Amino acid sequence: MDKYDINTYDFKSDEKFQLFLKEKLGDEFIPKDKFIRKLNATKKEWIKILNSPALRHAYSLDSGIE
Repeated sequence: MDKYDINTYDFKSDEKFQLFLKEKLGDEFIPKDKFIRKLNATKKEWIKILNSPALRHAYSLDSGIE
């Protein structure tokens, strides 16, 4: 199993992360500073999910991860 790192992971091209981020942000407008805090927190959570086999399975991410 690969160990994913927040500094090297390509979040922009990961469609599943984009959907996860959209779900976390919701439809409301948020100020830029709050958006950046939410984005960073979501990135940390995503890396935690990718590095945990149990969480990957819970989010149905087992297939399609390099």
